[in-house]
Amino acid sequence: MHGKTTPVPAVTIALVGVVLIGFLAGVASGVVPTSPTAAQLVAAGASFGPRTLDGEWWRVLTAAMLHAGWAHVLLNVVTLGVVAAMLEQRVSRTSVGLAFVGAAAVGTAAGTAQAPYAVIVGASSGALGVAAALVVVAAAASARSKRVVRPDAVAMAVGGVVIVLQLVIGLGRDDVDHAGHIAGMGTGAVIGAAAAATTVAAAAAAAAAAAVVVAVMMTSGTPYEPRRATARLVAIEARFDAIVDMAGGRKDMALALEEEIVAPLEALVTDARLDDGRLPRPTRERIERLRRYARARADVVKRFAQAVRDDDVAPLPEIERASRAADAVLDGPLP
Repeated sequence: MHGKTTPVPAVTIALVGVVLIGFLAGVASGVVPTSPTAAQLVAAGASFGPRTLDGEWWRVLTAAMLHAGWAHVLLNVVTLGVVAAMLEQRVSRTSVGLAFVGAAAVGTAAGTAQAPYAVIVGASSGALGVAAALVVVAAAASARSKRVVRPDAVAMAVGGVVIVLQLVIGLGRDDVDHAGHIAGMGTGAVIGAAAAATTVAAAAAAAAAAAVVVAVMMTSGTPYEPRRATARLVAIEARFDAIVDMAGGRKDMALALEEEIVAPLEALVTDARLDDGRLPRPTRERIERLRRYARARADVVKRFAQAVRDDDVAPLPEIERASRAADAVLDGPLP
């Protein structure tokens, strides 16, 4: 509580260390430390709706350990270090950890639910949660003593400045998780208010935050995963080449083409969803091209399989033209 001092801010040091280690671990796994790609971050554990909301719930925590470059991680660890150390002087060490983890998890979950096709990384939601907790705890101490002492005034000022600066930095930028920042601050404020009472109350507030994370993930629904659809398409095309190259009778080849190529392509057309209103327009357009290609390719392979079965070469020139027309649909990057 107010007046309690912690000679060594052990939890603060641990949190900053974990964030830095997470960033370095991501770099070691292939994440470029300056301007990483979305694919690199998702592979390392970033939050991405089609993965996070499809059961990979651990991403709401690992996302806080990853960052989009050195500047991003340094900003967050400095911010976290300052506000967490000040909070650790006022509440239990456990409460500090709960404030960061709870705010980071709820913030990431909220950001992912609001923009499921965005790749979310960074400890900013957790740091903002700790800053909000600091403001609330200092304000509660002032209210109890019925006067604002200098340490509490400084704590409220520092926490407020951190919050304002983070919000101003993200103002007007579409690559900032605004929903996550707001949710993280709200969660930190609640846990801070509970921590001002007891550690047990802080733990109960953190448990409620965990329930919020679970509820958000269970009710958001699984967004369509365009990257996995592309991987499926690549695998189908590889299997087509293998079937054509294999030895065997015409009927066996035709049957394999119909069962292992045509059917999966038609399933890909059916599975590709465009009804999710949260899909960004560029992604929606790329998915539509994938569907058109899969539909055209299925028709080409179906006709080729029939020509193989009939041992009839007459349709082959027309099939070749249809195949080139299908390929033209892929003139550009797929999802």
